[in-house]
Amino acid sequence: HLAGSRADFESAQKNYPELKGASLSLRVWAREGAYLLHSINRLGYNPTDYELALKQLTLANPDSALILLDRFLQKFPYNLTARIERVNILAIQGNETLAAPELANISQEYSNLHYVRYLIGRSYVSLARVTNKEEYLRKARAEYEASTKLNIFTARKLKLAEAIALFPKLGI
Repeated sequence: HLAGSRADFESAQKNYPELKGASLSLRVWAREGAYLLHSINRLGYNPTDYELALKQLTLANPDSALILLDRFLQKFPYNLTARIERVNILAIQGNETLAAPELANISQEYSNLHYVRYLIGRSYVSLARVTNKEEYLRKARAEYEASTKLNIFTARKLKLAEAIALFPKLGI
């Protein structure tokens, strides 16, 4: 496996063209950055349904990804990253019946993890856009607020972003 930011991996691919066949295995959040874990061992390796699902997402096949994630979660029902990927697909598809309760469950189970709360907020925004329901925007805002309370650095970033957004209005 090879871990790093997207920019790190793209740079490595330029120097090592054989990495172009590497498949995305996992996305994680560490400190204030997103990191990707790519599988670079293609000899004798059978990817998991989760890895196959991520590949389907990169190919813009969410329905296939959902099938693979469901199969993966039958074996590993508490895998957080798979649950988040699955619920995000459901939210984007506007499947309120399955997405809304799972979003609430994940938020409650991982109430102390700022990035999970952020991701749940993002999924609520997707669900709100598709369903045109304000209740999901309110839930998204609550998740974002919880995320910033859990991580002071995220809160500072958001306050700075709000201040920067005001600059044009102030003639700065």
